[in-house]
Order: sequence, then C-alpha cells, then structure tokens
Amino acid sequence: MNQVLKPGIIILFWVLMATPLQAQKNDLVVNIGHHDNVTLMDISRDGRWLVTGSLDQSIRIWDYPQKKLYKVLHGFTYSRINALKISSNGKYIAASGADRRVRIWERTSGELLHMLGSHTSDVKTLAFSPDSKTLASTGQDAKVFLWNVAKGTELALLKDTKNTITKLVFSRDGQWLAAGTTEGEVLIWQVKPRKLIRTFIAYPRNRAVNYLAIGPNNKKIVTVHNRWSKDTSLDVWNFATGKSILKIPINKKIADVFYLHKRGNLATIGMDSGGKLIQYDLTSGQPVKTIKSRYKATALLYTPDEKQMVLGDRWDHLRVFDAQSGQQTLLLSSPREEINHLDVLGDQFLISRNSASTLLWNGTRFIPVERSRGSRIYFMPDGKTMVGSMRSKGYSSWDKTTGKLIKKPDERRSYYRKMAIISPKATYYIEGGRGRDLRIYKIGQAQMLPFREIKPGKSYRKFAFSYDENQVVLNGGSPVIEIWDIAQNKRLHQIKAHYWGTTSAHFFRKGKRLLTGGTNGNLIVWNTTTGQMIQVLKGHKKAVSAIGMSANNRWIVTGTEAGELRLWDARNYKFLRKLSGHKAAINTVLFTKDNRKVMSIADDGEIIVWDAQTGLRLLHIQALNDGKDYLFYTPNGKIEATPGARSLIYRARNDSIIPLNASSGQFTTQLLSKVLNNKNAVNSGNDVNDKKAFRYYNIALTYPTEPATKIAKESVIKYQGESLIIKGKLDNLSSSQVVRIKIDGRRATLNRSNLTFTSRRISFVESPSKDVLIEVFTTDGNVTTRLLRVQATLTNVSQKPSLVVTKGHKSQVVSLDFHPKGKYLVTASMDKSIKIWDRSLRQEFRTLNGHKQGIRKVAYSPNGKYIASCDRNETILWRHPSGRIVKRFESYYASVFFSSDSKKLFIQGVSPSSGFTGNLMAIDVKTGNLIKEYDKIDLDQYAALHPNNQYIFNKGKRWDLNTGADLGYFEDGGKKMYAWTQADVSQTHFAAYNIQTQQIQIWNLTDPKKAVGRIPFPITKSPKKIQFTKDGKQLLVGTNYYELLIYAVPDGKLVREIKVDKGIITATELKNRTKAKGIARELGALYDFALSPDDKMLALNSQVTSYAPDNKNLVPQTMIGVRFISFKKGNSLGVFGGFNEGLSNFSVTNNEKYLISSHYGRSAGIRLWNLRKGQIDGFVPGPMSFSYSNGKQIAQYSPQDGIITVYNAPSLKVAYRLNKLTNVQEVYLSKSGKRLIYKTAKKLDNYRFKITLNIWDVSSPQKPKLIREVAARTTDLKATKKIMVLAYEMSPNDDYLILRVNETLKDGSSGFKVKSIDLASGKTTMEYRLNMFYDQILDFVPNKPHVLVSKITQTPGDYKAQLIELNYTNGEVIGKLDTDYEVIFDAHFSADGKYLVTGSGGYWMPKNIYFDVAVWDWENKNLNCVMVGHAINVRQVWFGSKGKKVYSVDENSIIKVWDISKCKLAASFLGLNDDDYIILNADNYYKTSKGSIDGIGFRYRGQLRSFGQFDLRFNRPDLVMKDLGASKIVQRIYYKAWQKRLRRAGMTEAMIAGEMHLPEVFIPNKFDLPPSTNRSEVSVKIRAFDENVPLKNLQVYVNDVPLYGKTGIPARRKNEVERTLKIKLNQGKNKVSVSAINENGLESAKESFNIAYNAPKKKPRLFLLAIGVSEYEDSNRNLKFAEKDARNLATLLTTSSSYSDTIVTRILNKDATKANILKAGEMFKKSTVDDQIIIFVSCHGLLDEQMDYYLATTDVDFADPSKRGLPYEAIERMLDKVPARKRLIMIDACHSGELDKAEVETVKAPEVVQKKDKKITIAFKGGRTFVKPKAGLNNSFDYMKALFNDISNSSGATVISAAAGYEFALESKEWNNGVFTYSVLNGIRSEAADFNNDGRISISELKNYVISQVAELTDGKQVPTTRRENQSVEVVIYEK
Repeated sequence: MNQVLKPGIIILFWVLMATPLQAQKNDLVVNIGHHDNVTLMDISRDGRWLVTGSLDQSIRIWDYPQKKLYKVLHGFTYSRINALKISSNGKYIAASGADRRVRIWERTSGELLHMLGSHTSDVKTLAFSPDSKTLASTGQDAKVFLWNVAKGTELALLKDTKNTITKLVFSRDGQWLAAGTTEGEVLIWQVKPRKLIRTFIAYPRNRAVNYLAIGPNNKKIVTVHNRWSKDTSLDVWNFATGKSILKIPINKKIADVFYLHKRGNLATIGMDSGGKLIQYDLTSGQPVKTIKSRYKATALLYTPDEKQMVLGDRWDHLRVFDAQSGQQTLLLSSPREEINHLDVLGDQFLISRNSASTLLWNGTRFIPVERSRGSRIYFMPDGKTMVGSMRSKGYSSWDKTTGKLIKKPDERRSYYRKMAIISPKATYYIEGGRGRDLRIYKIGQAQMLPFREIKPGKSYRKFAFSYDENQVVLNGGSPVIEIWDIAQNKRLHQIKAHYWGTTSAHFFRKGKRLLTGGTNGNLIVWNTTTGQMIQVLKGHKKAVSAIGMSANNRWIVTGTEAGELRLWDARNYKFLRKLSGHKAAINTVLFTKDNRKVMSIADDGEIIVWDAQTGLRLLHIQALNDGKDYLFYTPNGKIEATPGARSLIYRARNDSIIPLNASSGQFTTQLLSKVLNNKNAVNSGNDVNDKKAFRYYNIALTYPTEPATKIAKESVIKYQGESLIIKGKLDNLSSSQVVRIKIDGRRATLNRSNLTFTSRRISFVESPSKDVLIEVFTTDGNVTTRLLRVQATLTNVSQKPSLVVTKGHKSQVVSLDFHPKGKYLVTASMDKSIKIWDRSLRQEFRTLNGHKQGIRKVAYSPNGKYIASCDRNETILWRHPSGRIVKRFESYYASVFFSSDSKKLFIQGVSPSSGFTGNLMAIDVKTGNLIKEYDKIDLDQYAALHPNNQYIFNKGKRWDLNTGADLGYFEDGGKKMYAWTQADVSQTHFAAYNIQTQQIQIWNLTDPKKAVGRIPFPITKSPKKIQFTKDGKQLLVGTNYYELLIYAVPDGKLVREIKVDKGIITATELKNRTKAKGIARELGALYDFALSPDDKMLALNSQVTSYAPDNKNLVPQTMIGVRFISFKKGNSLGVFGGFNEGLSNFSVTNNEKYLISSHYGRSAGIRLWNLRKGQIDGFVPGPMSFSYSNGKQIAQYSPQDGIITVYNAPSLKVAYRLNKLTNVQEVYLSKSGKRLIYKTAKKLDNYRFKITLNIWDVSSPQKPKLIREVAARTTDLKATKKIMVLAYEMSPNDDYLILRVNETLKDGSSGFKVKSIDLASGKTTMEYRLNMFYDQILDFVPNKPHVLVSKITQTPGDYKAQLIELNYTNGEVIGKLDTDYEVIFDAHFSADGKYLVTGSGGYWMPKNIYFDVAVWDWENKNLNCVMVGHAINVRQVWFGSKGKKVYSVDENSIIKVWDISKCKLAASFLGLNDDDYIILNADNYYKTSKGSIDGIGFRYRGQLRSFGQFDLRFNRPDLVMKDLGASKIVQRIYYKAWQKRLRRAGMTEAMIAGEMHLPEVFIPNKFDLPPSTNRSEVSVKIRAFDENVPLKNLQVYVNDVPLYGKTGIPARRKNEVERTLKIKLNQGKNKVSVSAINENGLESAKESFNIAYNAPKKKPRLFLLAIGVSEYEDSNRNLKFAEKDARNLATLLTTSSSYSDTIVTRILNKDATKANILKAGEMFKKSTVDDQIIIFVSCHGLLDEQMDYYLATTDVDFADPSKRGLPYEAIERMLDKVPARKRLIMIDACHSGELDKAEVETVKAPEVVQKKDKKITIAFKGGRTFVKPKAGLNNSFDYMKALFNDISNSSGATVISAAAGYEFALESKEWNNGVFTYSVLNGIRSEAADFNNDGRISISELKNYVISQVAELTDGKQVPTTRRENQSVEVVIYEK
C-alpha cells in the first residue's frame, strides 16, 4: 500500500480464530487495525515485523514492508497491556500486563510458548537482549527477572531497589541493563557476571524516570521526567559516572512517546497537546525539527534505517511519516466506529454507532440511516418504520426501507444526553441528562414534552423497560438499582443489587422478574413485586455488559466485558452452555424471532450469529467502508463479500501473505439469509450448501445408559445411587483437536487413543437433582457442551450398618455443642473435620467431611435435626444424624446461629450485593434458600442472638431483625460501648466483655443505657467465652487458661470457680512418674465450652498430654478431645477423644509385598505391613525418634541413645548404626540406600545456631564416610543473604542434592527456590525460582537427570499448581503441566517414567481444593485417572513397581491402596495401637487384628451399636484381601474361616446378607445418665420388642460380662418387655450393654452406654481356685508337675500387692473330683463386682470319641472321659451369675485350645519327645489319642481363631489355653513345671511380661509373653491360644 487510506475504511472486524474442520487453516485475515488507542509499538531489527498493542487488549503483528496485518494475538482479556516487545531477530513477541504475567509467543505461528508468573504485582516494562536469548521484566514489585526466552525459565532475579521500576533497557551490545524508578533512581547492572555496578539519582524529590535509553558505545544514558509542572525535562548522563552532561527543560507535559535515535545525538518526544513531535539535538540541547500529526501521539518508533516514523495516535490511527520531511506518507490503519446497539427484525438488522451513522442491512446491502450519527435506533412493531434517539435532539423516526428521516428532531432542542432508549413496544422514549433526573416521552405525541419526569435517588447510566412497558429499571454506576412504576411515577423498590456495581438489567418477558448483572460477573434474579432476591447465577468472571431474553421466555443469554457469552435456562436459572468467540466487550445480545439463534455484537464491531441449541458459531458479519462493502463468512470457510471487501481479505501463514482465489468455490451468495432462515439445529452440519462441511462434536454416553433425548433437547438421566461416574465417547473429531474435557466443572480423564472420557465421582448426596455439564474444549476455540439433568434416587444410608472407628481429631478442637436432647456432642476442629459423638458410649458416631479449611464454629439446631458449621470462606448446613449436606453457602469468617424455632439459620453470607466480607443473612433451614439479607448488619464471631429471634447483638449494637433497624449502642455511665470481644444474651439480660474498660458488663434489656452488673476482668486473664445458663440466672465465663468462673446475674457476684488441672509438667513430676503410675496434664488452651441442655454438665475442648510410667523412654501422648465437668460440683467427669499421632513417611518394597510406615505421636515407631496377608508383621518402637524409609531400608534416630539405626526391610534386622550423634532433627535415606543424610542443630551462642545437613556415604556400611556438610540455615543476623533449607532429595545416582530453600535478602524480601548441588564439587548447578511455601520437590524422572517440582501459580482470586520437569544438572525446563489443583503435595513416577501419581490438597481457595490421588500419562501430559477418598490433604503418594497399584497417605495418617486398572480404592489401612490395625475396603468390609476392637462400632438406624453382631457380617478378610490382590488360596482360606465363624454363631450367609429382621431394644433413659457418677449403682430402663416373633430373654452386660448368666432375664414369650434394673458399677470404666433375643435365637443389636464410677480407689480381692492333678487312679497316667503348677502359681499370686486379700482354694490330686471342683466354685458367689476371679487348672486334657473336651479329674476314665471327667463348659458355668466381673481362666492341659471336629483326625500319641538341641525329655499332658489336622486341609479353624474376636463369650472371662486343640501340653523336669505354667511363673517373677515397664502385669501382657515364650521353648510344638478373650477392660494380675 503506497497511498494514504481514507478514514473510516473499516467499521467492523473479525480475526478468525477457529480452526475449520476442512482443509482451511485459521489464517483468514482482514487488513485493519485496532479499535482503541495504540499505546505500544516495537519493530524487529530487520524492519520486517511491526507489533502494536492497544487499549482494545489485543496485539497485532504487521508485515511492515507490505503494510498488511499478519496475525492478531489475544490473552489480555482481563487486564491492560503494559509492555510489548519483539525480539531483535523477530522470532519472539513478549507482552505483560496488570495480571502479573509475562507472555511469550512464537511470532510465526502465534503460539503462546510461555506464561511466566513470578511477579507479585503489575509488570510494567520488558526488554529483550540484543541476541534475543534473554528477556528482562520488571514492574511495581521492584523485582527484575531475567528469563531464558526459548525455555521460559528464570535465569536470575535482580533485587536492588524497593522502588517501582518504570523503564528497563539493554545496551546495544547486551553487556548492560539499565532501569529507572518512580523515585528518580537509575540503576545499571552488568549482565555477565550479573551484578549492580552503579546507582544514581536522576530526579530527586520522588520524581519518576519516565523514559530511559542507553546511547551507542555505552557512553551516555538519556532520561525523561514528565510532569504537568515546569520540572519536565530531557536529560543526558555520563554512563560511567552518572554525572549530568546535559539538561533540556521542556516545561510542558509531553505525550507518552520517546525515541532515542541510533547515533545517540537526537531524541524525539511527543507533546501532550497539539499533536507535535519535536526532535532535540542532545549536544546543543536545541530543537532541530518539528513534525506535526493530526492528533496526540500515543506510541512512536522509527524503522531500523530511521527513514520512516510510525505513529499511533489517540484516535486509533497508525500513521507513517517520512522521517526526513516530516510528511505523512501512509495511513496504515484507520479506526472503526464503536457500536452502541444492535437490533434485528427477520433477516434485517440495525447497527447503531457512536460516531457514525447507523447502518441498516436490508437483506442485500447496508444503507446508512439519514442523520443518525450517535443514535440508538430500533425497528418499530409495525415493520415499516424505525425509531430511535438522536444525539441532543430527542427521538426521531425513519423509513425502514430507505433509511430516510420521517419525523425530524426538534432542531431548537439542545440537551446533553447520557443515555436514551426506546420501550419494547415503542410507546416510550426515555433519556437522561447531566443530572439525576430522567425524562420519559410518549412517542408520536405532537409536542415534545416529557410524559413523566423521574427523580431517582442516584445518578444512573442505563435504563431498561419491562416488556409490558409498565415499569422501568435504572442501573449502572453504583450497586443500587431502582424500579419505577411509569404510570404512577412511583419508585417501587430501591435495591442494593451488586456490591461492586450493577452494570446491566433486563426484565423477563413474563413472571414479574428482573435479571441484573454486576461488575464481578454475577447475575441475580429479582422478584419485582417484593424486591426480594430469587436466585444468583454464577459463572461469568467479568462485568456483565449485555442481557438478552428469548421471545418464549425460556432462554437467557448474557455477555460480559471479557467477550464471554453464556446461555441459561430462564425457567430454573441453570447454566446451559458457553458461547466462545468474541474477544472484546459484548455490547448487545438478542435472540432471533424463532428463538433458535443468538446474535451478538461486541464493542470492536464484531457480529456473530450463534446456534442457540449447540452454542456453535454459524456466521460472522462485518460492515466495511462505512457500509459500502460487507463480509460474511462461516467457520468452515464459506465467504460472501463485495469486491471492495475481497480486496481487504487474504490468508497469512508461514510468514507469507496469500491472496484468496476467487474461483476456488469458497465464495457464495445469500449466506446471511440462508443461515438466519435455517430452522434446523446444528447436529451434523451447519452450512446450508454443504451439510458435511462442518460437523458438530457429538458427546455420546456409555455410562449411564444414553437417554432417548439428545443434545437438541434436555437429556434426563434417572439414577439409583448416591454418586455416579459418567463415561462417554467423542465422535466426529480427532484426538489432536481436543484440548481438555470438563465434567461438572472438573477436569475429566481422556483416553486419546479412542476418545473415551471418564468423570470424577459426582456426589448427589447434597443435591439429588443436579445439572451436570459436559464441556469439550477444542483447538478451534469452541466449547461444545452437553447438559445432563440427573435425577438421583438415594438409598437410605441410615438403614445400612456402617463401620465407625474412633480415631478422634488430629488437631485442636475449636468448637463444640450439645445435641438439644443430650444424646450427642458435635465437635469441630482445625483438621477440617466435624465429629458427632455418641455421648453415652464416648465413641465417634459420624465424621462429617466437607470443609476444606479449618472450621471456626459448629452448632446444633434447637430441634436437633440440623448442624451448621462455618470456616473462613464457607458455611455448611448438615442434616443430623445422617450427615447429609443440605446446602453450602459462601460466607466470610464470622459465626452461625439458629433461630429458636430451628426454621432460620443466620450466617455472614457473601452475595453479589455484599462484597467479599458479606452481610448478615437469614436462611430457610428446610430449603436452604435465602429469606432475607441485611445489608447494614454484619455477623461477627462475638455476636449474640436473642431467644425470641427478634434481636441480634453485634459490634456494640442491638439490631431489630424484623425491621433491620439499628437500635443503638449499649451504654454505661454515659459512655457507649463501641466494641466487645465476647457476648451472650438471655431472655432478660445481655452480657459482654468491654475491652475498653476491661469489664464484663451486664444490662437489663429494658434499659440499654445503664449496666446493672460489672465484673472487673483484666485482659491478661484472656476471656474466651461467656454464656448464660438456660434459666439466665448465672453467667459462665471461660478463660484461655481453662478457668471457668460462674457469676450471679444480674449483680455479677462470683458464685464459684472451676479449675482444670492445667500447667507445665515439672522435671520432678516427670522423674517420679513411675511411682505415680504416669502423669497427665491439660496443656492446651480453651477454645470453646458448652453447657448441657439440663445445665448439669460442661463440655470443654481438651488437649491432655500424658506420660506413661516408662522407665526406659520418655513417651508423651496427647489426647485431643472433650473434657466433661460437673457444672454443680466442678469435678471432672472424664476426657474422651483420640490420641494425636501422625505418619511422617512411608514406602513400598520393590516386590510390593510390604509397606513401611513411620509414625510419631501415640504409637511412635515403624510399622511393617504385609500387603499379601493384610496384617502388621513387625513394629519397631521409636518414642521421640525420627525415622525414614526408602522401600529397601529404614533409618531411625533415637535421641535417648544418640544412635541412627538402619534396618533392612522386610527382615527388620539391623544393617548398621551411626553412634554418638547429638542434636539430630531428622534423618533421610537416598533411593539407592548408599547415602544417608541427617540434619543437626548446634547452638553457637545466644543468637546463632549451626544447622547442617550431614551427608554420609554408606555404600560400605561398616565404613561410613562423611562426604559433605551443607548449611541448612543461616542464623547470622548480619548475613547479606539468609538461607533456610525446607526440603531436600538425593538424586537417583547419589551425585546431586536437590534443595528447596527460602532465601531472605538484607532488605527483608524473601523468595523460594529449588537448587541443585553437585556433591563432588559443592557447586550449585541449578537455581529455579518457586512462588510459595507449599511449592514442592516431588520426584525424579526415571533414567533421566530430571527432577519434578510443583509451583503454585497465582492469578487474581485463584491458585493452581503447575508441574515442572527440570534438568537438575543445568536448570533447563523440560516440560510443564498445568493442573486444576491448588497444591500438589507429592508425586511419584512409575518405574518406566511414563506415568505419574500425584496427591493434592490446599489451603486458600475452596474451589481448587481437592483431596485427590490422580494418575497422569506424563509422556502425553494427559490425566488418566482420578481417585477420590481422602478427606484431607494427601501428603505422600507412591507408584507401585508393578504399575498396577498406587499408594497414598493423608494428614489423618490413613494409608490407601488404589487399583489403577479400575481407578478405584482397594483398601484403607489404619494403624491403631503399636501392632493393632484395621484394613477396610471400599465396600465397608474390614480385616482387623484381635486387639483393635476398642473404639470400633457400627452406626445402624441412627444409633451407634457395639461391634459384635455386625462384626459377623463385615469382618471379611477374604473380601479385603481380594481387593488387595491376594492369591486365591489366601482368599479361599479366609473365606472358609469366616464361614466356620458363622456356623459357630448359629448363622448362615443368607441370614446376614440382606436386611435382617431383628428384635429391637432401647434404653429410654440412656441420655439422662451421667458420663460418671459417685454412686455405686445406676438405674437403667430397658424396653425391648419384636413385632413378629416373641421374645425369649434379655441380656445385660457390664464390660462384656453377662450379669444374669447365660439364660439372661426371661421374657416369657412376650412381644414387648419393659424392665427397670439396678445395676451395680465397677470402679472406673463401665460399658453397659443390653440386647434382646427372640424365640428364633436372633439377637438384637446391642444398645450400650458408658459410665464411670468415681469410687475411692480400693484394691480388689482375689478369689483363686487352683486345681492341680498329678495323681490318677490309673497311675500310668500320673504327671510329675501338675500339682506343683497349681501350688507354685497360688503361692506367687498371694505375694501380689494388687489385691487387698487373697482367698485361695487348692484342689489337688486325690481331692480333684468333679463334685469337689464344682463345690469349690461356690466361693465365687461371695465376691463383689470389683473382685477378681482366677481359675487355674493343670492336668490331663482329654477328648472323647465325639471330640468333646474334658479335664481329667483324679478318678476319670481315660477310655471314656465323659464318665467322671470335668467338661470344659462346667468351668465357665462356675462363673454364671457370679458378682465379680474380672475373670481369668488358665488351663495347662493338652487340647485345651478349641478345635474343629470337621478338620481333625486321630493317631496314636508318642510317649515322650526329646528336643534336638537340648537334652530335655518332655512328657505330654494328654490321653493316648493324638489329634492333628486332616491331610490336605488348610486349617480354617485356626485361621478363624487368629482372625476373629469371640463375640459369644458366655461367661465374660478371658480363657488362656496352654495348647491348641490339636496340640499336647508339655512338661519336663528341666522346667520343673509344665512349660505353660513355667512361662507364666517366669514372666511374673522376672517381670519380663511387664512390657510397658509400669510395675504391673496385665492379663494381655501375660498372655502375649506366655504365647511367645512357650512357642520358643518347644520349638513351636506347643503354642498357647485364647479360647475366650474379654477386651473390654484391662485387668492387672500381678503387681509388686
């Protein structure tokens, strides 16, 4: 182009961004420019490529020699472009803006290469180095970053000033980098090596350096300071010294343009007014040339040869001047006129423009409408005329065919009009002027006089009429809108709609509704009759600028300033789909008459026609040459254009401009008419001539079943279940076209090989009816959507038994509340969980997971049916007891209150009208809908709600909730109380802590002007909460220090004080803890307390730290939970909760047979999990230790011994030790195990520590070698740079140490980095800047020198983690992957490096916080699988070596195993005590150790039941091991064991498979019973019934001991029984359980409660029956040591100090007849409930022909033991109905353990056996029949005994048997006893059985010792077992 183009060439413009699905590329270009001021320019060194940036937020690339547009770049939709540069070689383009990001594009393709996000504020200026390899960026954060352009990696950070940097420039040789600041400072850095070499002040007194350039040869620097004042100057400085060379006063404000010429002798600047550009000679300081432009310059540059000057001006032009003559030679582009409105009628439309005539499309061409410049014109309903507003002249009308003016405006009228519109039926015309007043005219009346004058309360910029023309809404310019009745000229409503400003409004066609849009993108539906909010529509990110409504009132379309369009359902306000295509602010949106299409126009003049059903673009429209030409085209490349338009379009690709071929067939006619008149929805094609040319991307469902209705209509899916995973397939496109898929707002997994997709699990518990949107993002810019309306039918989860394991909170309890009936207690914790506790059992009833941040408050509704809880950003309303979420509310800190009738919930809710801090809102509890928002009332954490719900007390004031009125401040002595920190209100009084006077003041509500009570309360006492009792007569005050003070109301007199044993445990107490049998102290702080509904009990949050009486190790344990206190007496009623414990690290062995976990807290040490057997194979205790495992070895440091011990896995044998170590803080093993690192901290003086990473070479364990010490923290306060190592990892080859560090500079600024150190040289080989503390070192890429890190990228209001692969030898960025997660805490690669597993979580933005385990295809950067199951941050993950399973652990120490092939949870592992555990699969089945039943229960029908009966159904090791991938043999054995257990319980699989009909039993007064009592008995009411089968009996148990014997309490065949029983209590803990049994033998679920008897400590009596039979009538069967066994044990136990008295009956030898033994048992009836009973038997054990078991009496018939032998059952019957409840039976006899008759056979027994390694002769204590398992059978009976607890313990006794059912019990003179008795005696005498070293030996300790000792002594030939075991109470058998 060599001639000047005429102004107004182009009005509308569209750069095609879509990729057509045929051969066409997205390279169609229209040669026009920006539609707003050009503010930025740069040109490549060869002069070929010119780049321009504009306020229209676009970047244009021009082929400058040809003067043609090459490409348009977008990316600054939400922010202004601040800086724009093209690299010298023309290869790269960089730009930055207010969004803190730096973007780098590849110029030829337009591909966005990098988005760099290290800046923390606006990026103001950029500079490419001359070699185009480095980019410098800086801005308001005063940080200069240097970037590797090709890789997008950070090279350096220059942080040498605190001032905002305004300009940045490289020297021409690239050796120097200079910057100017807002404070007049100039800084010069040397590029290599990078260092600041000079700083000088160019402009003192805080005057900014506005422009800066370095002259040639680096001899001078030129700067400009620009102000309105006379201080404006152009200055030249000596580069080397910083001294002034020349100062040129300008004395006027200059424009934002400056250019330093190549030779450095001239500088050109633009003036702010007059359009002048002046060249100054930098030697003389004189102006040498003036160039005149028409308008003020906004951008300026010279071509590289400086022969031409390119100028951007304030009216959007690009002008080219001859540099020598100063004459304009070319108008490269001219501005288009901005659009103000679009109207459509059939296939005709009107384009109204701000600065040009309206254009009318009449079906064939554009016609300019006469005298319509700046008008807003509409088609009239008559179809013949048009009417519209005229600038300053009122309204006029025009002929629709010709565009000629019919009604001329009032020429005499001159009125400044801000806005004017016509009503829908063209009845009214409304306009607004300079003031607030608005005028409404009736169109067609003779005189131009206002029909109505509206006087609103504010000034408004926009108006909208209702469709019936009865109302008008005023909006724009403020948050408030006003609705006026036109006929009555009356304001109906003044509504605070959108807090940040209301930007648009539109009436619904029907239904008295209004839709408004706000600055933050929210939409609100209002009831125009009441003025109340109906619904909030969220989705837009930017201000809503346009709203359209379909004629059938069914659809809404909305547009924003970001160019986004969304389609909504007007009936239910559901989002339907997104319309993607516009790049500028939407001006107008409307539907075509048939409602099938949407037309939209943007501020840049772009018009798009859309298919409303699919959201796809159908047609683009452009008017050219002021309407003389036009261009229409479809996305698939069809074009209709006039000859004038054809001359402006071409294709641009591969750096070439390619003219269009007119004969190619792509040109057509009548395109607009055909598209508008096409009534078919777009399914397979949208081009009217070629149905195959454009295909719609079909989204087909594979699961659930595809419904009959398709995309064109609503797809309704009916589903049975609580959650759903949606699966489907994409058709009609290739995998390369798919960018990503989102389902329900979350990224879905995509298999690119077959284009199948899978959603994450979608829950319907909160909302059974849910709209699920599927979005397919494609490379053509389209977002194809499909909406599924899922109607889920939820199963009644409350009717299913659910396992509950009481683990307690992991972090401090901060809030708690009683259920109004006292049945439950709810607690909330900073661990993000809520727990409902069964108060009577003191066990967890349900855990509510839903919060993603620490919870601040939880409360029950007064009717007990709901729970409300709030965290920092969200309030959740739950149903009780189901735990179902009713609704979530966006909220802001504060608190929650229920109204006294439970109908309303008050929250500090965030709405569009409230801003982010929210307003007080009243919520309908039943529906979750908003009832009322109080825009003048805030709800803070100290607020109080009056019981009558009318008043709320907040921030010093009382507010009337009925009217919203401010009732004023409370006063005392004439002084107002402006603020309080704690408050509560009763029916008659209000109390608050006045922080100003440091008093608790009490007012009578009838007189808020004078306090009636004043309680001095210094702030140092830290009042935490105040609360009135229910009757309002007392006020309870709790302090941070666990003081509870009770005051009388109203006078404030102290009634009493309750103190909790709180404080520091002293060294003396710690030393004497053994004698004191341990020590416990409340060490936490009071956060909350609650009064029980009857005012009898207090519950406080508790954190008790205790030390066991352990002489060997210091073992602290912390219980986090709740303390109960008697409100009347102040005594403690006990503490319950969970123990604090955590998991610091885990690993999996290479064969995936074992998992190793390192724990701290309660069970500190290392657990070795056997994944094949599903059990803990080993536990290495490590109190107060640090441990780490790498899958091969385990390193553990013991601070007591100063030793690091390394164990081999899985043997747990010691590999080596490092001794004499002190101050070790952590320990680490490299993956190879050849490097060991430990961190030490050594104190140097009062202010300095030496903290070091000590790196050892342990490849030769016997000769470990310290190879390097690395400083882990700088503690020198004078250091210029302080470093703190946060994390570290060793590279796989052990050559590099990767560190994550925090660096703090001397000026206090800090930042995070990942660094790599070469261990051989100690040199740093890599530094890569991170953003935040939670950025992580994740894992090493297998077989590559690459490390994976996570980096959190921040955009306004958003945090997301990015995965970055780095070469740790040189810092090269290999690859990046953006995720949807806020924080990625850990990741682990598969062995081949192809796949990656990540664990996620977060802290800040709930919308991005997901506790997922995700598997990625790392090679293709594709998400393969997302597994949901964790309820808190996932801290560590591990990829199994076989590639089939992944492992994860969360902050609750729950380990999960996942099956990748099924993308499903396999099992969850919970460690309980040291080696106790429970393993659960996804279906609630579990496998557990026998010692872990404490704290396990089942939730069933709204009640918490003890585990017994349901344990039969859900304790299924076979199913658990199946999911873990165990062998079929293991599964079969476990299954047989379970079946055998069922048979023993009298049950079948069929009986427990479904919903069993069981009797029911209740304790009506259960929750009236206290948690503890001083009375020795408790009265319990029992009600049992069975509607179908008569009841047989009732059973009552205390600590699992049946009080009424085996037969229980007879029910006499009644269907309903009621009893009131007096039950005597044991000292301490009592678990009382009741059940009912019907005539069919089915037992009800047990109803239980816990109660503690606070009796004075009293030692029990011991009733001991010792039976020893060595002499028999058949002397051949005499034993040597049986009688001695009984004597020895009796003698030993009488020496125990644990008993107050010992009553011993010995029955020995000839006296041991059946009758004598049974008679001796009568003595047990003399016992009391706290006494202990021990029955010891040592004799022969015999089996008869039926395999029934007998104990041999002295006169037994060995051939037929049933004659005179003592049946085993007789021993247990001795205990029937005996008072004593602590019972132990020990049997030292053959076959004393149980056996299964079906699995054994008999052979002749040997007489004696001799141990091979020792000369020990052993005799058998049995008959002549030897019993062994049948050949070929795995003994499922033994597995049953090992796996399952005995839930049918008829006597409540623990029974320890000397040998298994098919084993002999052995004796020998070398032991001088039976081996079993010998082990019992030895374990007690030597104290070897005292495992915890507390001086006491419990039954469980003795049992464990004897089992291991006997097995060892007999080489496994005899292994004791427990026939029965009562684990409900721990019984001490011996104490010194």
